[in-house]
Amino acid sequence: MSAVKPLTALRRGGRAAVCDISPAGESHFAKLAAFGLLPGAEVRVLQTWPATIVAVGHTVVALDRMMAAAVLVTEEEGE
Repeated sequence: MSAVKPLTALRRGGRAAVCDISPAGESHFAKLAAFGLLPGAEVRVLQTWPATIVAVGHTVVALDRMMAAAVLVTEEEGE
């Protein structure tokens, strides 16, 4: 099993599963949840700079560094 790491640690093209969210506050949690970034969600990193852009299902989401760092993931094997 892969180690838990922040979403910001993944490279472009990386795939991972969200395992936890550690937002700075309730409003951040609500935003991440509204984007579909909840435990169990599969994400694919499309871009890492200047914002982290990920695909979650059929949704594409742009996150600043602080929000992306709050999303903890386990990278898929072979990535």
